Amino acid sequence: MFIQEDLANPTYSKIQTTCKKNRLFTELRSRMIVVKCVCNQLEFCYSHSQTTIPCSSCGEVLMTPRGGRAQITETCLVMSADKYFKRARGRQ
Repeated sequence: MFIQEDLANPTYSKIQTTCKKNRLFTELRSRMIVVKCVCNQLEFCYSHSQTTIPCSSCGEVLMTPRGGRAQITETCLVMSADKYFKRARGRQ
């Protein structure tokens, strides 16, 4: 019997669908994100935050904890911190 797939080099989609305990290489699903408030203030937050995160300038609630991943308010815009810093480096 011949195995069709390469077990040493799984595809990205295969890694995402497997349980975190059965993965070949462990990786975190949490990340740092940039949340933009209605007042155009940027806040750097943790995606699995366990506390309520308000805006530093206007005080509006940006994220609320929901057990696992924090829920982001509908009026806010979200971008991953990696993309934000890559975009900022490209402007220089």
